[in-house]
Amino acid sequence: QEPFAIHSIRTDGDLTLGGLFPVHARGPKGTPCGDLKKEKGIHRLEAMLYALDQINSDPDLLTNITLGARILDTCSKDIYALEQSLTFVQTHIQKDTSDVRCTNGEPP
Repeated sequence: QEPFAIHSIRTDGDLTLGGLFPVHARGPKGTPCGDLKKEKGIHRLEAMLYALDQINSDPDLLTNITLGARILDTCSKDIYALEQSLTFVQTHIQKDTSDVRCTNGEPP
């Protein structure tokens, strides 16, 4: 199970796409996030989720494969965005790969 990330959304799928969006404005000193940003944050996040829904509901696209997402809030800060993206990568590196096998039958 993935660690809980306070500023994130996760949808399951066979393939997981990452998304970084400025859902919140910069927060006051000492806090990472401030007020919600509707146009540049929420709307972009909704557009990604809508696109995934459209792709996943079309039987002619990506047959037998569903797209999921891990969407992280950058809080309009470069450093926080970097931290969030590293969290995304680390989470996927740490996943259990016991069911994955190389062509010769050996584990990776």
